[in-house]
Amino acid sequence: MVCHTLRISILVLGLVTVAASAASADCETDLLQLEAAMKAPGQTPEHLTMMKEAGAKASEALRKDDDAACNKFVMDVLKAAGASADSAAPTPTSTASLGDLKLMRGIVDDTLKIVQKGDVASAKIRIKDLEATWDSARADLKPKNPGAWDALDKSIDAVLKQLRS
Repeated sequence: MVCHTLRISILVLGLVTVAASAASADCETDLLQLEAAMKAPGQTPEHLTMMKEAGAKASEALRKDDDAACNKFVMDVLKAAGASADSAAPTPTSTASLGDLKLMRGIVDDTLKIVQKGDVASAKIRIKDLEATWDSARADLKPKNPGAWDALDKSIDAVLKQLRS
């Protein structure tokens, strides 16, 4: 159960990282809406599973620069889960790019792979790289978009806390 929860947290962190570093504001906004809907109270486990699957598909569409597919995956699951796209909409400042976060996204991907193998001790070591990289980039990233930086910082802190507990 702990590994499953940890995987979910790292997956969400990955989605947030992808959203924050994406060149496409449309798909970025869709992923942020999905993230907000996932955090909304009252989501059933079935809806959360559907949202995670849609998030993975939307992230893949984002990597392929396919905004239409990304939007469809997110909007379809929000509709199916009964979540309002309007109520899940991020604030306008949360969609501006923080810049190039490829290195950090790579660390998140590596950590998720390690957790999926069940090696939590190695995941703790690898996630320290994210913490160090993120902290050292703060002076450059935060001024670009303080709201997005704060949201991603909170997500990273949550994953760090889970891995360390």
